[in-house]
Amino acid sequence: MRTRQRTSDGTEVFPVLMRWVACLLATASPALACPTGADLADGIAIKDDDDTTEVYRKGGGNTVVVDVTYSDGFQAQNTFIHGVYLRQLADVIDGVVQVSTALSTSYASDPPEPAAGASGILQTKVGSPVDGFVPEVQGYAWNSAATYQIGACTYAAIQGTLTYKSDGIDVTETVEYIPELGIGLLTEYAEVGFDTDRYIYTDIFAK
Repeated sequence: MRTRQRTSDGTEVFPVLMRWVACLLATASPALACPTGADLADGIAIKDDDDTTEVYRKGGGNTVVVDVTYSDGFQAQNTFIHGVYLRQLADVIDGVVQVSTALSTSYASDPPEPAAGASGILQTKVGSPVDGFVPEVQGYAWNSAATYQIGACTYAAIQGTLTYKSDGIDVTETVEYIPELGIGLLTEYAEVGFDTDRYIYTDIFAK
Protein backbone atom coordinates (compact mmCIF):
# COMPACT_ATOMS: atom_id res chain seq x y z
CA MET A 1 0.00 0.00 0.00
CA ARG A 2 1.36 3.39 -0.98
CA THR A 3 1.03 6.02 1.75
CA ARG A 4 1.17 9.79 1.48
CA GLN A 5 3.51 12.21 3.26
CA ARG A 6 3.25 15.96 3.74
CA THR A 7 5.89 18.68 3.52
CA SER A 8 6.23 21.30 6.27
CA ASP A 9 3.92 23.62 4.31
CA GLY A 10 1.18 21.00 4.09
CA THR A 11 1.67 20.04 0.43
CA GLU A 12 1.02 16.34 -0.31
CA VAL A 13 3.87 14.52 -2.11
CA PHE A 14 4.70 10.98 -3.22
CA PRO A 15 8.39 10.65 -2.36
CA VAL A 16 10.70 9.31 -5.04
CA LEU A 17 12.17 6.90 -2.48
CA MET A 18 8.76 5.36 -1.76
CA ARG A 19 8.14 4.88 -5.47
CA TRP A 20 11.51 3.18 -5.83
CA VAL A 21 10.76 0.83 -2.90
CA ALA A 22 7.36 -0.06 -4.38
CA CYS A 23 9.01 -0.84 -7.70
CA LEU A 24 11.65 -2.97 -5.99
CA LEU A 25 9.01 -4.98 -4.09
CA ALA A 26 7.04 -5.60 -7.27
CA THR A 27 10.18 -6.84 -9.01
CA ALA A 28 10.99 -9.15 -6.09
CA SER A 29 7.55 -10.83 -6.25
CA PRO A 30 7.15 -12.24 -9.79
CA ALA A 31 4.00 -14.05 -10.88
CA LEU A 32 3.99 -17.80 -10.41
CA ALA A 33 5.63 -19.61 -13.31
CA CYS A 34 3.51 -21.60 -15.71
CA PRO A 35 3.77 -25.39 -15.21
CA THR A 36 6.08 -27.47 -17.38
CA GLY A 37 6.26 -31.18 -18.11
CA ALA A 38 8.55 -31.64 -15.09
CA ASP A 39 5.68 -30.62 -12.82
CA LEU A 40 3.61 -33.61 -13.92
CA ALA A 41 5.45 -35.78 -11.38
CA ASP A 42 3.95 -33.86 -8.43
CA GLY A 43 0.77 -32.78 -10.19
CA ILE A 44 -0.57 -30.03 -12.43
CA ALA A 45 -3.94 -28.59 -11.41
CA ILE A 46 -6.33 -27.08 -13.95
CA LYS A 47 -9.59 -25.31 -13.14
CA ASP A 48 -12.53 -24.57 -15.39
CA ASP A 49 -15.23 -21.92 -15.31
CA ASP A 50 -17.63 -24.35 -13.59
CA ASP A 51 -15.27 -24.60 -10.57
CA THR A 52 -14.18 -28.12 -11.45
CA THR A 53 -10.54 -28.94 -10.63
CA GLU A 54 -8.54 -31.60 -12.45
CA VAL A 55 -5.13 -32.67 -11.12
CA TYR A 56 -2.93 -34.39 -13.72
CA ARG A 57 -0.13 -36.69 -12.57
CA LYS A 58 2.29 -39.02 -14.29
CA GLY A 59 1.03 -42.62 -14.11
CA GLY A 60 2.74 -45.88 -14.96
CA GLY A 61 4.27 -46.30 -18.41
CA ASN A 62 2.73 -43.93 -20.93
CA THR A 63 -0.31 -43.02 -18.82
CA VAL A 64 -1.51 -39.91 -17.04
CA VAL A 65 -3.83 -40.14 -14.02
CA VAL A 66 -6.37 -37.36 -13.51
CA ASP A 67 -8.09 -36.75 -10.17
CA VAL A 68 -11.26 -34.75 -10.73
CA THR A 69 -13.21 -32.78 -8.14
CA TYR A 70 -16.47 -31.30 -9.43
CA SER A 71 -18.12 -28.15 -8.09
CA ASP A 72 -20.61 -30.24 -6.06
CA GLY A 73 -17.79 -32.17 -4.38
CA PHE A 74 -18.19 -35.39 -6.39
CA GLN A 75 -14.83 -36.98 -7.25
CA ALA A 76 -13.55 -39.29 -9.96
CA GLN A 77 -10.24 -40.69 -11.17
CA ASN A 78 -9.50 -41.15 -14.86
CA THR A 79 -6.48 -42.73 -16.54
CA PHE A 80 -5.41 -41.81 -20.07
CA ILE A 81 -2.77 -43.16 -22.44
CA HIS A 82 -0.57 -40.21 -23.53
CA GLY A 83 -2.90 -38.04 -21.45
CA VAL A 84 -5.54 -38.38 -24.18
CA TYR A 85 -6.90 -41.88 -24.85
CA LEU A 86 -9.14 -43.24 -22.12
CA ARG A 87 -7.82 -46.30 -20.28
CA GLN A 88 -10.16 -46.22 -17.27
CA LEU A 89 -12.56 -43.99 -15.39
CA ALA A 90 -14.06 -44.58 -11.95
CA ASP A 91 -15.84 -42.82 -9.11
CA VAL A 92 -13.93 -41.93 -5.93
CA ILE A 93 -15.56 -41.92 -2.49
CA ASP A 94 -13.65 -40.80 0.63
CA GLY A 95 -10.41 -41.03 -1.31
CA VAL A 96 -11.01 -44.63 -2.42
CA VAL A 97 -11.43 -45.57 -6.08
CA GLN A 98 -14.69 -47.50 -6.47
CA VAL A 99 -13.67 -50.49 -8.58
CA SER A 100 -17.31 -51.48 -9.07
CA THR A 101 -17.91 -48.25 -11.03
CA ALA A 102 -14.84 -48.57 -13.27
CA LEU A 103 -15.27 -48.34 -17.03
CA SER A 104 -12.26 -49.55 -19.00
CA THR A 105 -11.03 -49.46 -22.57
CA SER A 106 -8.76 -52.16 -23.98
CA TYR A 107 -6.84 -51.44 -27.18
CA ALA A 108 -5.70 -53.93 -29.78
CA SER A 109 -2.43 -51.98 -29.63
CA ASP A 110 -1.46 -48.82 -27.75
CA PRO A 111 -2.45 -45.66 -29.63
CA PRO A 112 0.38 -43.43 -30.82
CA GLU A 113 1.29 -40.18 -29.12
CA PRO A 114 -0.64 -37.28 -30.72
CA ALA A 115 1.24 -35.56 -33.54
CA ALA A 116 0.28 -32.71 -35.86
CA GLY A 117 -1.39 -34.03 -39.01
CA ALA A 118 -1.75 -37.59 -37.75
CA SER A 119 -5.00 -39.53 -38.06
CA GLY A 120 -6.13 -43.12 -37.70
CA ILE A 121 -8.57 -45.70 -36.40
CA LEU A 122 -8.31 -47.69 -33.16
CA GLN A 123 -10.10 -50.98 -32.54
CA THR A 124 -11.11 -51.21 -28.90
CA LYS A 125 -13.40 -52.91 -26.42
CA VAL A 126 -15.18 -50.85 -23.78
CA GLY A 127 -16.94 -51.97 -20.62
CA SER A 128 -16.34 -53.66 -17.27
CA PRO A 129 -15.92 -57.20 -15.90
CA VAL A 130 -19.40 -56.87 -14.35
CA ASP A 131 -21.31 -55.66 -17.41
CA GLY A 132 -19.11 -57.15 -20.12
CA PHE A 133 -17.26 -55.50 -23.00
CA VAL A 134 -18.49 -54.32 -26.40
CA PRO A 135 -16.46 -53.48 -29.52
CA GLU A 136 -15.95 -49.79 -30.20
CA VAL A 137 -14.25 -48.02 -33.08
CA GLN A 138 -12.28 -44.94 -32.06
CA GLY A 139 -10.95 -42.44 -34.54
CA TYR A 140 -8.45 -39.63 -34.08
CA ALA A 141 -7.37 -36.70 -36.25
CA TRP A 142 -4.86 -34.05 -35.16
CA ASN A 143 -4.55 -30.61 -36.75
CA SER A 144 -1.45 -28.45 -37.08
CA ALA A 145 0.09 -26.88 -33.99
CA ALA A 146 -1.32 -23.59 -32.67
CA THR A 147 -1.36 -21.72 -29.36
CA TYR A 148 -3.76 -22.39 -26.49
CA GLN A 149 -4.19 -20.19 -23.43
CA ILE A 150 -5.18 -21.20 -19.90
CA GLY A 151 -5.43 -18.24 -17.59
CA ALA A 152 -2.13 -16.36 -17.85
CA CYS A 153 -0.28 -19.30 -19.44
CA THR A 154 0.09 -19.92 -23.17
CA TYR A 155 1.20 -23.25 -24.66
CA ALA A 156 1.79 -24.73 -28.09
CA ALA A 157 -1.05 -27.17 -28.61
CA ILE A 158 -2.46 -29.53 -31.23
CA GLN A 159 -6.23 -29.48 -31.56
CA GLY A 160 -7.76 -32.79 -32.47
CA THR A 161 -11.00 -34.71 -32.69
CA LEU A 162 -11.66 -38.11 -31.18
CA THR A 163 -14.66 -40.14 -32.30
CA TYR A 164 -16.32 -43.12 -30.62
CA LYS A 165 -18.76 -45.38 -32.42
CA SER A 166 -20.45 -48.53 -31.16
CA ASP A 167 -23.99 -49.84 -30.73
CA GLY A 168 -26.09 -46.80 -29.82
CA ILE A 169 -23.02 -44.58 -29.24
CA ASP A 170 -21.87 -41.82 -31.59
CA VAL A 171 -19.62 -39.30 -29.81
CA THR A 172 -17.17 -36.65 -31.02
CA GLU A 173 -14.74 -34.95 -28.66
CA THR A 174 -12.61 -31.89 -29.37
CA VAL A 175 -9.29 -31.99 -27.51
CA GLU A 176 -6.36 -29.61 -27.05
CA TYR A 177 -3.20 -31.68 -26.65
CA ILE A 178 -0.27 -29.84 -25.04
CA PRO A 179 2.96 -31.69 -25.95
CA GLU A 180 5.04 -29.78 -23.38
CA LEU A 181 2.85 -31.13 -20.57
CA GLY A 182 1.90 -34.45 -22.15
CA ILE A 183 -1.80 -33.95 -21.46
CA GLY A 184 -4.97 -33.38 -23.43
CA LEU A 185 -7.84 -31.09 -22.38
CA LEU A 186 -11.40 -31.83 -23.44
CA THR A 187 -12.97 -28.64 -24.81
CA GLU A 188 -16.12 -30.04 -26.47
CA TYR A 189 -18.18 -33.20 -26.04
CA ALA A 190 -20.87 -33.88 -28.65
CA GLU A 191 -23.11 -36.94 -28.59
CA VAL A 192 -25.67 -37.48 -31.31
CA GLY A 193 -29.10 -36.65 -29.95
CA PHE A 194 -27.83 -34.45 -27.10
CA ASP A 195 -26.66 -30.85 -26.65
CA THR A 196 -22.93 -30.20 -27.04
CA ASP A 197 -21.00 -29.59 -23.81
CA ARG A 198 -18.19 -27.03 -23.91
CA TYR A 199 -15.41 -26.55 -21.37
CA ILE A 200 -13.38 -23.39 -20.71
CA TYR A 201 -10.25 -23.62 -18.54
CA THR A 202 -9.44 -20.60 -16.42
CA ASP A 203 -6.34 -21.42 -14.36
CA ILE A 204 -3.36 -23.77 -14.31
CA PHE A 205 -0.71 -24.23 -11.62
CA ALA A 206 1.78 -26.77 -10.28
CA LYS A 207 0.84 -28.58 -7.08
